[in-house]
Amino acid sequence: MSTKRQLKYKYWERLWNLCENYKQVLIVSCDNVGAKLLQQIRVELRGVGEILFGKNTLIRKGLMYRMKKPAADDEDYELRKDNWYEMPELAELEPLVRGNVGLIFCKGDMGKILEVIENMTVPAEAKSGTLAPIDVTIPAGPTGMDPGQTSFF
Repeated sequence: MSTKRQLKYKYWERLWNLCENYKQVLIVSCDNVGAKLLQQIRVELRGVGEILFGKNTLIRKGLMYRMKKPAADDEDYELRKDNWYEMPELAELEPLVRGNVGLIFCKGDMGKILEVIENMTVPAEAKSGTLAPIDVTIPAGPTGMDPGQTSFF
């Protein structure tokens, strides 16, 4: 296997290990979430759950490859043949990995994880080009500016 392929396979093994050891998965949207906040959430979730981020295509291909029974002509046949078992529930997870999402794997109470995430949620400042998470309506009426100052509308 090439180095790039080895790195992908290593990531897949981590994904498979999490899918096999944790029976509950939370799919979270990570739009407008900074790296520092994600790291703080990761620290808070130690011992309760594990967070996995990655390229969506890599995750989807890894899930599909895990569902496929090992064939004798596969490069990793010897590694997978003895410990492979069917996991049809992964088929339900695959179409949900779209957009900027992360997977939080947990064994115990998902309420604790939701509580940590809700407590860590902070308002984000508006940036140009981003979509607002809520509808914003500006009522019609005078702006208090002359027509030369309204080019940003």
